[in-house]
Amino acid sequence: QEALKAGSTNQDLPFEEKITAEIASGIAEALEVAIWTADTAGSAGSQGILNKFDGLLKLINAASGTVIQANASGYLGQAVVTGAITASNVVAITNAMWKAIPARVKGKQDVRIFCGWDVFELVIGAYIALNLYHYNADRTSGEFIIPGTNYKLTAVHGLDGTNRLVALRMSNLHLGTDLQGEENAFELWFSQDDRVNKLHVAFKMGINFAFPAEIVNFII
Repeated sequence: QEALKAGSTNQDLPFEEKITAEIASGIAEALEVAIWTADTAGSAGSQGILNKFDGLLKLINAASGTVIQANASGYLGQAVVTGAITASNVVAITNAMWKAIPARVKGKQDVRIFCGWDVFELVIGAYIALNLYHYNADRTSGEFIIPGTNYKLTAVHGLDGTNRLVALRMSNLHLGTDLQGEENAFELWFSQDDRVNKLHVAFKMGINFAFPAEIVNFII
């Protein structure tokens, strides 16, 4: 009421910077999910981008014969996990992930173990239940050094609800984009035809890994 100009024609968009910043944030959140779950053979999703490229989970599934599978008794120290990740098995699963990391990758500074925020909360709760309060978990950034190791567990929304964990070197990931100069494709204008403000955003993106044999996958 205070920002809009008087009259029936509003060609200037108030709060333009805030609105575009929120849109950019929404795109970034959608891309975080797409990087993991996108599938060119699937649906576009609510954001319209989940079928534009293949995400990491589909690529890892396709390389299942080469990727190391952590859901095995040799890594878990117990029977193979079926059903779901729970508070009672999440510590064994987390330990299985770093145990399954191949020798040539162990100790590398860029190793990350990724999980969904739901699994991340289960991990924190499990260590609290064990009275192991010497850990340093950052619930804001979703990062947690697994006790007794130098391996970092990182929560990402792209793995929420998947019952999946993935361990890999960040240097093994390759994100393809021509993002340099793409700000020219983030356009906001007033349409004389429809008498409304319109936004158009366009960019290219895809992701893949180089060495599937250096990836650890946990899947039920």
